[in-house]
Amino acid sequence: MSDQLGFDFSALPRRRNRMVNYRATSREAHRTRSDQSRILDNLIIEEIRKAGPDGITCQQIEINLGRRHESVSGNLSHIVNDDHRPLVRDSGKRGKVLSGRSAILWVLAEYAA
Repeated sequence: MSDQLGFDFSALPRRRNRMVNYRATSREAHRTRSDQSRILDNLIIEEIRKAGPDGITCQQIEINLGRRHESVSGNLSHIVNDDHRPLVRDSGKRGKVLSGRSAILWVLAEYAA
């Protein structure tokens, strides 16, 4: 089922067997966020590509892009867990973040062990 703008309602959550009522403004916000999210996905993947087989931490991606942790880590998580586009993997190696803690070094899937 879709609206006049082509929004697919079948993917929306339901409550007690009823579809949640989303206003047109909410649907538009979702579409806009999705475009922004795809742009950020591409920027993140490019940072990981530039890091090569050595990998890069999420924090370094955040610093390089000047983006907030919530945005980068959320998008990185969905990139890593995307069944249709498994481009990024945990390298199996760890790097250090500014706090001194260990963090995953992310690499393109072709470099993953």
